[in-house]
Amino acid sequence: MKRCRFRCGCGRAMHLVEKLGKNRAACDGCSHLKKRCDCIPLSLTTVQIGLDPDGVQRQSLLKTMEAFTDACNRIAPLGKMSEFDLHDACYYDLKKMGFNSQIAMNAIKRVAAAWKHAETEPKFEPHSSICIDGRGVKLKGDWLGITTVDGRLKIPLKLSEYHRQRLSKGKTLDGMNLCYRRGPRQFFVMVTVEEESPKKNGVKDVLGVDLGMVNLAWDSSNNVHTDSRVEGVRKHYEELRGRLQAVKTKNSRRHLVRLSGRERRFKKDVNHRISKALVQAAEGTSSTIAMEDLTRIRERTTVGRRQRGRHTKWAFHELREFVEYKALRRGVPVVLVNPRNTSRKCPGCAFCSRSNRVSRDLFRCQRCGFEAPADYAGALNIRAKGIKKLGLGAAFNQPMAAQLAAAISGPLGRRS
Repeated sequence: MKRCRFRCGCGRAMHLVEKLGKNRAACDGCSHLKKRCDCIPLSLTTVQIGLDPDGVQRQSLLKTMEAFTDACNRIAPLGKMSEFDLHDACYYDLKKMGFNSQIAMNAIKRVAAAWKHAETEPKFEPHSSICIDGRGVKLKGDWLGITTVDGRLKIPLKLSEYHRQRLSKGKTLDGMNLCYRRGPRQFFVMVTVEEESPKKNGVKDVLGVDLGMVNLAWDSSNNVHTDSRVEGVRKHYEELRGRLQAVKTKNSRRHLVRLSGRERRFKKDVNHRISKALVQAAEGTSSTIAMEDLTRIRERTTVGRRQRGRHTKWAFHELREFVEYKALRRGVPVVLVNPRNTSRKCPGCAFCSRSNRVSRDLFRCQRCGFEAPADYAGALNIRAKGIKKLGLGAAFNQPMAAQLAAAISGPLGRRS
């Protein structure tokens, strides 16, 4: 029995469920009936809400975050251990040092989680975010009740119409992250909202999506989803940071602080727009989205020195995550396939050879002569793998090479 992000058909939500088959489960409330339930997938959305504290409340929040960071840095040297063992080793010592139980418990959870993926002792910066459980924070209308080192505070929220819509669509889960950031909205909380996804209708097609560093996404409908500014922005900030770091003055350091996060936010916006376009395209044609599973691609591939920066900052995983959560919210299925040979195999005659890839941009089959943009050929192969993985059968047979050639007889693709 394990927790699963599904709601049981009997109406009970977020039970312990037992996996019984593909996308089906039985909850503990009706497992005695010895039958499967129709389960509704749940989407979890994180909503960022700004706080509007007064001067006294601001100081209390800062002191709470500083106390939390201090507790984490005191616990981290104890080494890698489970949350249970870490609690036994340091909880009462933290209490004797003056930390309240909420800070002690949250610090123990944070350090145990940090050690899971760290090879060296983790360090916690001042004003690190705090994950507060449901007992320490509560959302009540336009106010937030939160426990601090100075007691319980009632802080007004900066709620827009978007926030109200998101919060009203689903159930707000217990626990939030309190974060601190420079700028006009210095304090904010990350609220998790649970929504029921729309029921999935019958799949009529599969939309293959090929991910790349030049063309960020090219789908099997021959649509290009990219932004030509991405590489220019990366080079601009890389050169600017290099010049400022070489100067080593106070003004250059201030400039670096102002620049921090700009490139990341730009790429995030591009990925949001591309993922939205892909999900809308799949939803409009009742299609399943098939994408490459590029996990650990940087470890499996090597690039030249000039391409290292571009390869390292390729945000393919973020784009995949955006597609998955937007698709779940709209009831569009997403399937991941093995990317092996998707750039070498001919989508028309299935001949696979490295020589088929004439250049980065061109695919030409050495057997049947089929010619197409390389990313488009890869998207067609990903679509074929998606059809095979879903077991959709003969109704989804791929077109022959002549039909594929006719499909790309016009422009190489439309920018969305």
